[in-house]
Amino acid sequence: MKLASHEQKLAFVFLAFAIAASLGGWFWQQSAVIPVLIGMLGILIAIQLKQINLVHYLRAEVEKEALLNYRELEALISLYKTVPVRKPLPAMRGWAASPDFCCLLASTINEHHPRVIVETGSGVSTLISAYCFQQFKGGHIYSLDHEEEYAENTRHQIALHQLEEFATVFHSPLQKTDLENGNWQYYDLSCLSAIGSIDMLVVDGPPNSLQPLSRYPLLPLLAGKLSPNVVILMDDTIRPDEKRIATLWAKAFDLSLQEFPLEKGAILLRRQARSAVS
Repeated sequence: MKLASHEQKLAFVFLAFAIAASLGGWFWQQSAVIPVLIGMLGILIAIQLKQINLVHYLRAEVEKEALLNYRELEALISLYKTVPVRKPLPAMRGWAASPDFCCLLASTINEHHPRVIVETGSGVSTLISAYCFQQFKGGHIYSLDHEEEYAENTRHQIALHQLEEFATVFHSPLQKTDLENGNWQYYDLSCLSAIGSIDMLVVDGPPNSLQPLSRYPLLPLLAGKLSPNVVILMDDTIRPDEKRIATLWAKAFDLSLQEFPLEKGAILLRRQARSAVS
């Protein structure tokens, strides 16, 4: 945190004057009372200026957090108005998807009407997708989780909300995965072998802390199963790694990229529109 430039200059002027006066008084054996008082005054002014700057900084942070909380509350209200939720949803934000991302997820599903969704990282987003499928009476989400405990928790929520017809959660352990441009620990995707064309991907796993570009392998590994009009929704793109992954995918697979300024960031990728051939 830095002082504003004019505050810095003022504080430095007083301190420099105090130091110069103190040195002068010492060299010429003069009374040091006045230089000491000037020095103390300079220090007090510097402290006061820094405190004022700190108050402004804290006020700005509180206002920023209040606005963020308000936006998330708006998104949560919109979500409950859009999706016919019958029972309380699990806690959101933190490690879980935020209300604004779930709202974007629901609107994306309602706009593109995918029939098959594959999701990495199960949770409240799995329920939202399943509710959307139930609402327009068709479709299925297949969610992968490398932690058995989290997979079982989501299965329990799916049963609680009576959405088994529209959602399946696989426990998909991480395994060594080799690609042309590197090695990763990534989900065992053999559980998806019986699934046909995938219309939508929801990317929220594995954890970013696992390895650099942790979520990159998904598209190279599933490229052959993606439908021509596939859409890909990525969470957590406020982080550099996720944003870098989206950029690499867009370039390698000729996808358009649209960013959303959500709490944790989101990016939507889709096939590039083709010009009609005359």
